[in-house]
Amino acid sequence: MGSGFGISWIVGSRENLAPVFRLASPSGEPMGSPIVLTDSRSCVAGPMALAWSGSEFGIAWADSRHGGPEVSCDVLSWGAQGFSDNWEIFFAR
Repeated sequence: MGSGFGISWIVGSRENLAPVFRLASPSGEPMGSPIVLTDSRSCVAGPMALAWSGSEFGIAWADSRHGGPEVSCDVLSWGAQGFSDNWEIFFAR
């Protein structure tokens, strides 16, 4: 990807939350459009974590979509067309 940062945050109201990801330049300027990481609202139930592997970003969050505490993880790959949303996984307890 070169240089810059990945930023993730939560959008919505208390009952209707969704995780979002966006790139930023080294100076902090937004790059590209924000990516909403799930099409389900009311899913973020806790803090988020963000990691960069050198070719992919992994974003994990506490998830309440299915009624109980779970962990969701979404992986975004950087390519010629920008980011592709590879997959999302859920870890139920």
